[in-house]
Amino acid sequence: MQRALVGLVCLLAARGLASCSSDGRATNGSAAAAGAPAVGGASGIAGANSLPVGAGSGGVADIPSANGGQSGQGSESAGDSGSGTTGGASSSPPATIFTSPDMPHCVWHGEAQHQILGSLNGEAVNVHALAMASELIGARFRTFVFESNYVYPLVLTWSEQPREDQPIPISGGTLLMRGDQPFAGQSFCITSGEFGSRSVQTQLDPPGRELLFHITGARAGDCTGPEVPTELYGCILRDGSYFPDALGVDFPVDPSRPAIDSTKALQDLTDQERADLCDWTAFMMGGYGTTVDCRPIGGSTGQNYRDREQCLAALFAHLCPTVTVEDSVSCTVALAAKRGCVYEADACYRSAVICH
Repeated sequence: MQRALVGLVCLLAARGLASCSSDGRATNGSAAAAGAPAVGGASGIAGANSLPVGAGSGGVADIPSANGGQSGQGSESAGDSGSGTTGGASSSPPATIFTSPDMPHCVWHGEAQHQILGSLNGEAVNVHALAMASELIGARFRTFVFESNYVYPLVLTWSEQPREDQPIPISGGTLLMRGDQPFAGQSFCITSGEFGSRSVQTQLDPPGRELLFHITGARAGDCTGPEVPTELYGCILRDGSYFPDALGVDFPVDPSRPAIDSTKALQDLTDQERADLCDWTAFMMGGYGTTVDCRPIGGSTGQNYRDREQCLAALFAHLCPTVTVEDSVSCTVALAAKRGCVYEADACYRSAVICH
């Protein structure tokens, strides 16, 4: 699908192969993904964000102080009429990711766009980095890099509807320690914490959204490993104003597969096989000319290829010799549940290769 194709080019912007505008559209135009199924008219991965290194020159946003807005600091006498209290100060509201003084503040300039501070299993963690490619959809946030395959240093999931300026509990995720940080190369299963987003900061250049998280529970390795003491505060600054207003959107996935040799390279298909693959792909994505509404999870409204002729012209325009029918089919099956609103990098990276 074209949404997936354009989105992949945006993902590859992090590798210097293309550049993207803040709404996820490719601005290079010269790089083309090969062999990936496509639908026309959409503007990229839902909620995908990739900012070239050094982008943005805006200053620090006007963020409320960590203690701002808290009430109940005064004391109340036991003798006050009708108070019923026994003296002493009333308790302050518990700190959240929006009020904690331990929460870092991410800004565009310097290595301050991606920060994680605190302790993990008794070791100090201090991550200060430039912007990393990331994806935000209804029930998940993740950062990613491409290193012969996609790697996800941070994945956070939740089961409540996200809301601006309000924390929601984290239901799961993973943290892969990298670089010069302790436990480099080791993965941790996130078991508890908070996630939230500040309102979009229009005064920044470019405008951005600061995502906040507080990880309070983790297990070493997968989620069956031993619990480890965890207290990590983090922020990530993303360009654009997108924030999901729904947890997800799902469509049934038909189990059928095209009657074509799955090991055959796409560039070697006959005209009839190419037509059959286009027809099957369109069927899996809802049919030729179908309008796909990705807005509930942060995308745009797009349209599938209007007919077979348009599909043939686009799907087979740029082919790498290594892309097979199985590669394309696996990508389509993975994308079908969301009709391409969310790019499935793990399933699609082989069928969407930049040929030089």
